[in-house]
Order: sequence, then C-alpha cells, then structure tokens
Amino acid sequence: MKFNTLYRFGVVLFALYATTYFNALAQKVEIVTGGKSDYVIFIDPAATKSVQEAAENLSGYISKQTGSKLTVVKSEKIPSGRYISLGANVALKASGLNFSGIKADGYKIITKGSNLFIFGEDTPDGKLNKLGGRCEGTANGVYSFLEKFAGIRWLMPGEMGEYIPATKNLVVVQTSLIDNPGLLLRNLPFLGPGSAPHDWEKRIRLGKVTAPEYNHAWEATIPASLYDKHPDYFAKIDGKHQPPAERHKLETTNPALVQAYADVIINKFKADPNRRWYSLSPSDGVNGEQGWSNSPETQAFQEIGPNGKLSKTPVVLKFYNDVAKIVRKEFPDRKLGGYIYSDYFYPPNKGIPALEPNLGFMIAASPAYGFQLYRKSTQKTWTDVIDAWGKAAVKSGSELYYYDLPTALMQHNGNIQPPAPDILNFIFHRLDTYNFLGTRFYGRPIWPVFGAMNYAIAKLCWNPKLDAHQIINEYYVKAYGEKSAPHISRLYSIIDSAYKVFYEKNPDKSWNLTPAHMKDIYLPIYPQIEEQMLRALKNKSADEKQNYRLQQFGAVFSVMEWNMRNQKLFPEGQKNKMALNDSDMDKLVLENENKELPAIDNEFVMKLGKFYDVAEAKVKSDKTSAQSFMAPNGDSQVLIYSPSGGNIEVDIRKFNGVAEFVRYNVYTMDGKMIDAGAMKEGKKITFPAEKGNYYYFDIVNRQAVIQFDIKNGIEAFKTNRNSGKGFRLSLSDLQTPELPVYFYNDKADVPFGIIMSFGLGLQAKVYSPDGKLAGELSTVNSQSSRYLSPANIDSRGFWKVVVQRPGDYKNKVVSFTLDEHILGWAQTGRNGLIEIKQH
Repeated sequence: MKFNTLYRFGVVLFALYATTYFNALAQKVEIVTGGKSDYVIFIDPAATKSVQEAAENLSGYISKQTGSKLTVVKSEKIPSGRYISLGANVALKASGLNFSGIKADGYKIITKGSNLFIFGEDTPDGKLNKLGGRCEGTANGVYSFLEKFAGIRWLMPGEMGEYIPATKNLVVVQTSLIDNPGLLLRNLPFLGPGSAPHDWEKRIRLGKVTAPEYNHAWEATIPASLYDKHPDYFAKIDGKHQPPAERHKLETTNPALVQAYADVIINKFKADPNRRWYSLSPSDGVNGEQGWSNSPETQAFQEIGPNGKLSKTPVVLKFYNDVAKIVRKEFPDRKLGGYIYSDYFYPPNKGIPALEPNLGFMIAASPAYGFQLYRKSTQKTWTDVIDAWGKAAVKSGSELYYYDLPTALMQHNGNIQPPAPDILNFIFHRLDTYNFLGTRFYGRPIWPVFGAMNYAIAKLCWNPKLDAHQIINEYYVKAYGEKSAPHISRLYSIIDSAYKVFYEKNPDKSWNLTPAHMKDIYLPIYPQIEEQMLRALKNKSADEKQNYRLQQFGAVFSVMEWNMRNQKLFPEGQKNKMALNDSDMDKLVLENENKELPAIDNEFVMKLGKFYDVAEAKVKSDKTSAQSFMAPNGDSQVLIYSPSGGNIEVDIRKFNGVAEFVRYNVYTMDGKMIDAGAMKEGKKITFPAEKGNYYYFDIVNRQAVIQFDIKNGIEAFKTNRNSGKGFRLSLSDLQTPELPVYFYNDKADVPFGIIMSFGLGLQAKVYSPDGKLAGELSTVNSQSSRYLSPANIDSRGFWKVVVQRPGDYKNKVVSFTLDEHILGWAQTGRNGLIEIKQH
C-alpha cells in the first residue's frame, strides 16, 4: 500500500518536473516585450479585403493593449526581421506549412522559429465559393488569436463594447493550433444600424460560407402585376382566383404556375453565373390571414397536423419538388431554398416524401419562438420534428439549416429578457446530431441588456458544443465588472425563473410581448430585480467601459419601469427608485440618438424622404372626414406639411401599447432629428415648423393601437414596411362608420390598381380624381377585392376610397395594396391633401 502510494507520488512529481522542463525549452514568440516590438505584420500585396482589415485590426488591438504599434507590410518579399504572417503569401510558401485539416472558414495558428503564421482559406474579392458564400479563414484566425492569446473580447459593438486587458507583454508559447467552425452559416441579424454591429460580427467570427436563399419569395417571383394576364397563377379560394393582396399566395398545383416560377429562376441563373441559390418559400402570413388556396387540387394535399390544425406541408413540398425538378435539368449544380415553417412545419402524416437533391431547407422552428422551449411538451415536439426532417435531408442529400428566435420577444424596447442558457444549450447541442449546416438566430439591438444573449449565440455558432452557462458567466464579469457581475447574474436568474414558470402556465403565449408577460412575470419580481440593479450600480467598476455599460443597463431598466407604470401595473402611490418622470424619459429618448450602445432602439425602417418629391399641399379639406382619425397598424411614418408655420401639435387621443414601449421621432426632410419621446395617451407633442416645410413623424411600433390628431399641419401616412406599396390601419378603432382614404397617382395613362384585403366583411367605394364614383371594393364574399381603373383615361390625381365599417365589425386590420407604380402614402384629407411624387 505504501509502495503504491510512493510510486504514484513519484509519477506525479516526475510529470510536474517534465512539464516544467519541457515548457522552459519550448520556443517562445515574444511579440511585445516591455511595450516594445520589432515585429511586423506581413501580408501579400494582393491579399483579400478581409485579410487586409484583419491585419489593421491586429495592429490596432496590439497597440491598444500594449502600446506597441506593429507596421503592416505588403510585399512580395519575405521580411528580413521577425514577423506575423497572415494568409497565403511568399513567407507561408517558404515555411513549408500547408492547409491540410483546415475546413471552410477555419484557420491555423502556428509558430515556427521566431515567427507566427495565421492562415486559412480566403475567397478572392468579388468571387463566391461553390456554396454561394465566402470563406474568411485568415481573418477568423486573427480574431481568434486576439481572444486566445491576448485575452481580448468583443462583448458589444464599438469601442465601448471592447474588453482589452492592459499589458506590456504579448508572448506566444510554441503552438500549432487548428480550429474549424461547427456551422458554415452563422447568421445573427437585427443587431442594430450602422457599421459597428457589422464589425462586431466579423470579430466574433460570424459568417456565411454558404448563403442559402430561403426568404418569402412568392411576391417577388410572381408579382401582383401578373394577375390581369394570369389570374390562374394566384390562390383560388371558394372557386375564385383571388386578387393578389399584400403577401399573396399562389395556386401551386397549377402546372403553368410551376413552370412560370421555374422559368424565373432559370433566367436568374442564366443572367448571373455566380448566383448559387433561389428561394421557393411562400409569402408569410399576417395577422392570422393566410390566403392559402382551397381549390380541390390543393385540398387533395392538405391534412390535419399533429397540432390539430390544417397542415400545408404536403402541398408546399409538392411545389418545392415540382419546381426543383424543372430547374435541376438545366442547372443541376444550383440550389433552391425553402422554409419549413408555420403552416408547413410538421412533417406529413404519411412521412416525408423523396426530396429533390438540389433543395436546401431552412427549418424555422416557430413553435419554439420566444422562450416556448421552456415547455416540456415543446421540447418533445421540437425533437420529434427536427429528427424527422434531419433524417429525410440525409436520405435525399438535401441541405439543412436552422432558423429561430428562441430567447427573444419581438418587442425589445424597454424590456429585459433573459439570455436563457438552458434553451441555447438545448438547441445547439442537438444541431450537430441532425447535420445542420448553419443557423439564423434573431439578435436583439439593445446591447446593454441583450449583449449576453447575442454573445452566447455567436460563440455557440462557432462551437455548438460549448456550454452557454460558462459563456454567459464569463461575459457578465468582463462586461460589467467583478463586483457588479453577481448582481447582474442574479437579476437575470430571477427573470429567467419567472419566464420558465410563465410559459408552463400559459400555453398560448409565444414570441410577442403581451400585458400578461408584464403582469405575471415582471410585476411580482420587480422589487427583487430593482434591488439587484441598485446593488450592481452601487458596486460599479473603476473601468470606464464597464461602468458605461452598467449605466446603460440601468437606463434600460428605467425605461422598463416607466412602461410598467404607464400600464398602471404598480399599486397606487408605489415609488420605485429606478423611476423617471415623463420629462426625463423624453430626454433619455432624445439623447439616446447620439449614444454608443443606446438604451432604446432607434432604427426605423421607412426613412424614405430622399425618394420623394413633395409638391405644395392642396389645402382644401374633405369635410366628410372631419371627425375621422386614422389608426395606422405597425411601424408608421407620417409626413406633415406646415401650411402656415408656427407649432405643429400631435395630440395622442388614444394609446393602447399592448405592453409595448413605443417611441416617436420627429425629423426634418434632410434627416435631422428635432424631437423624440415616449408615447402616452393624452400626451400633446409640439414642435416648431417653418411655413412650407415638411417633417417626418415616425412611430416605432409593432402592435400598439394609436389614434392622434394633428393640428396646424397636413398629414400623409405610410405603414407598409415590407413593400412600401400599401397601407394598413386598425379599422375597428375608428370613431366613425366611414373613413375616406386618399391615394395620389402621378402617372398619366397608366391604369391604377388597388386591392383591399385582410379586413373581411367590408365594403368600400372608389372615387376617381374628378369626384365620380368609379367602382367598389368588397371583402364580404372574398378575402380580397381589386379595383382597376380604365386604361383609356388620365388617372392622375387623388383617388378616394371610402371604407364603410359595419357597426359590429370585429376584425382589426384592413390592408390596401397598390400597384407597383403607385406610392403607398394614405391621407384622410381632414386638413388638406399632399401631392407626393416619385423621383
């Protein structure tokens, strides 16, 4: 027994001695010593843009960390002194090192003698690889080197998001490292505007080695303008081919439609030899209105899915296969992408049929959106469905990709949602099992509070086997400081636990924020999370960047508190320490515009002033609309003309935020912000205006219902953020049984077409610019209705559509879709009309 113990002890001592001895002998590459360096960064003169940028970043970050600036040398001759070699160049060739073992977007980091080599496959500028994407392996190696050997982290975009531990020495012990990504498509969209998020994506090693097209493509491929010649291309409902409204559907069992769709793809591939993909995905649904065909031919391929609802999967797969067969005959090397999603998410009851090998599927796991994987039943459904599609893809040779927003609600302003590491681990640890080539996860742009989620997803995209808990815990320390990190961690943990309970108890809740979320999740835990927030702020870091991130976190918390108070969730008289009054909230919103890592998302999708000419307004008003106020649906932009100068007043008559924090921005025509603030019922927003000038009043909104009256100005509205050719409004919130809506047409001798849809059971009268009744629209017996003006008249001027709302009207949204050549601005004519022309 003693001998065994002594023997084991001796083995341990010898191992420790040997490790120490051989480490001492290991070659050290001392890049920076005592803040000084004689190294250069060496690249080929013809290096790709990504390698050149990586070289400048390597030099810049070493300088930030150590104070030593390394020169970037572009040459066809090997440097005479010591160097860091990036990418393919003469030094790499002379070294005898090779690319063996490096996969797409992967890299090697190797020391040889006193030099350091970082290289990987790099797609030449202006070219795409055979998968339709780009490889940037050398750049990935550079950013990985800065992480692994210099301890640098990119926690959030911009300088305030950087973590750079100060040192005067940068030493690399002899190494031979090879690293390849676990996923080829690593996509994290919706991270905010500007170049900073894009730079962050590169440094965190997101990328697109493969670039599948899977977007909702039906509208772009078979546009509404084809209806007059080919009505049979469009969905047949109750025996009639429907006029193509916003997000229209197609009659996919019609061979002529299949051939027309395939012809478009073939012509696209012919026109662009570099194009590797085209999408087959159906138009997305909106507000529950799907518009799918119910023709006998289509019904033969429909069934009831495992969720008890009508499943479109068989008919969608038939369409995918039918088009793919035609295209493959001419372009066997190209790929066609398609969503597996929503009404066509569940595999067919009889099993997935044979799939064409030129198909690539983006599995959009909508039942998992918005924390729903906290339900055990959802986890089982997810596993069964993903397993079925995974096996089918392997069998057919089809490619498989994954799309999700599993740890985010769509409404992100004024909200602190947990990074949910258990959900991230659940998904990523299974992707490798099912041979997924890539992912597209939703990021969230409010970095002070969503940074941990964005960061963890990005890290897991490179290595799906990592543990999200470890990633996030390290993140808290580096982002907010060692003293504040435990309190931030505890704050998120409390919210996370509340989310788990909420989703188990509420099987109907998904990815949209609701009043129930705020009442049942945040209200009961508010005292606890406010206490943790206050403790974190009290234990602020001495580091400037960590302190700034923490302060911005606190600002988001105050926005959330204001929103909860505005929803009247807190008991009467409750005073919260993180509260801001209305004036301070408006100040925060306005100042937020110029801050790095803003606490409120300011991106608005319809800043379109530069695309329009605005003529002098027609001041004559329509008296029939004197008491009618529009209630635009979704993100809205209001163009306001000042006929006489002075103050313009926007009176918020009705506001139901549906738990969402809604902000507004006021811009001049040249894009200068002159006012901003938070929406609130009863609020009067006033801003100065010059006579004859125009202003944009933007509302950043997803679901809230807002009615407002504009005084001393003439207004036009736009809400369709997808095509810009339509307008949606909440008709059930109107104050009058009729609403006149004007659209301006500046095209002579071109027929003017308009479609009314989504608002079922409605009737509307259409009046031409001369005031005569020109036609009618009706959704009483159909899902959409189209009016087309005669071809032999001058259709220029203001067209008027008077919508009649039945007294018992229940449907919320009505949508107008205009032909491509007509601008989508809608006006009531209450104070006058504005001629808006296209450049």
